[in-house]
Amino acid sequence: MANLGIFVTSPNNMAHVMGVTKAAKAKGASVKVFFTWKGTLLAKDPQFTELFKIAD
Repeated sequence: MANLGIFVTSPNNMAHVMGVTKAAKAKGASVKVFFTWKGTLLAKDPQFTELFKIAD
């Protein structure tokens, strides 16, 4: 099983984070998403709850 870590620093990339996370999970990978700096603003994005359920 593959492991993937995604480091998010920008609040402009939620669509990309969701896409990469979904694709990796579909291939059986374990996914961890780390938010830092302005990327933490994505916690207010409506898709954040879905991402929380998908990622490990």
